Amino acid sequence: MDKVSIGRKIRAARQKLGLSQAEFADRIGTSPKSLSSWERGAYLVDVVMLNTIAKETGMTLNDFTDTPSSETEASPVKRGRFTEAEKQLIEKIRCLRADKKKAVYVFFGVREDK
Repeated sequence: MDKVSIGRKIRAARQKLGLSQAEFADRIGTSPKSLSSWERGAYLVDVVMLNTIAKETGMTLNDFTDTPSSETEASPVKRGRFTEAEKQLIEKIRCLRADKKKAVYVFFGVREDK
């Protein structure tokens, strides 16, 4: 999580509600000083407070952190959707001798299944 990016999103969400830092800080139960430090990216807001901010603004934690909202949105691998070329590569890797397969794993920085 990038504290500057999250801070910008907090500021934008607050401004969209038309609230000052003092008003929004009061709503979420924190000090204007803390809110300001998060919005500037000086400090990273903790996840409990970020969840409070998300609820107050009608957003989700994922909206602030740029993470997928579910595994099905995460990646083609997690969804089980592969192109034909990707399927061919997977099959070729599966057919490699153990030493060659290990070299492929090392090359791509993948931990080998035991």
